[in-house]
Amino acid sequence: MPRVSGLSDLFDERLPINRKERYYTGTVLPMIVASDGFKHFGRFLALCGMPAVALESDPAASNVQFFSEYGFKESLMDGAEERFRDPVGRDTPDLVVYVERSLLLGVEAKFFDRPSNADLQKQLERQAQLLSVMADGVGTQPLVRQVALLPAGLGMPERIGDVPVLTWERVSDTFRDVASPYWIEVLDLALNRYDRLAGRPGGRQNSNAVLAGKRILDDYKTDDAFAYTWIGRRGGLDGPEFREDVETGAWENREYEVRYDCLLDNPNWFPIADFIKKVERSG
Repeated sequence: MPRVSGLSDLFDERLPINRKERYYTGTVLPMIVASDGFKHFGRFLALCGMPAVALESDPAASNVQFFSEYGFKESLMDGAEERFRDPVGRDTPDLVVYVERSLLLGVEAKFFDRPSNADLQKQLERQAQLLSVMADGVGTQPLVRQVALLPAGLGMPERIGDVPVLTWERVSDTFRDVASPYWIEVLDLALNRYDRLAGRPGGRQNSNAVLAGKRILDDYKTDDAFAYTWIGRRGGLDGPEFREDVETGAWENREYEVRYDCLLDNPNWFPIADFIKKVERSG
């Protein structure tokens, strides 16, 4: 096999580009915006409409907490549960940054997932409540800000409700001269391939969103605010296609249409509770 070099060729000829959203929010984004000991993080704060503050990365004197994929409710242990009121649900903001006595930033990001405007707004509203719990618990009255970080190709408006939209493209352009060229190129290549790699839009005729089966299972079991109740697969619950999904384990990565309310007149749709029972038995 001929040798290849360069990220673009590697993605084409070796391991395919990662489509998992958490890779971009938990790895790519921090490697770009928090590089060099947060030296350039003020650029990201400016993109988010927040004032410039001095960040100290020295652990002995640090004034910043930086969390990606922050499972806040699961983190309320070891005395923390006494400082914070109980949050509703188990929302996991993609990025939470707290700067002592200054600011609290929550970022909800999407990459290859294509939620509807309405679904994203509901998620942001839940996270606004969560940020309020955080802000009250730290007791320092920080400036609280929310931002939705989305690919330009998703075609969202400049605001989702009261929350401003920041694009991944602006992040790439803003940090291009200071961040690692490797991570900038990873982001650029993913954005350039967005139209080919993005999931199907959530706003189809019968569905409110499209989610991978493993995510449906995880969110159903851990997110008290999980609102979807029905799921679609051609042939329905007992059809050959879903039976094969379960038998082969393909259900974990397969993307299913989901909706908030029932659809009794369509044999392709069935309750998510039945989906959960089937896939759990298969394990």
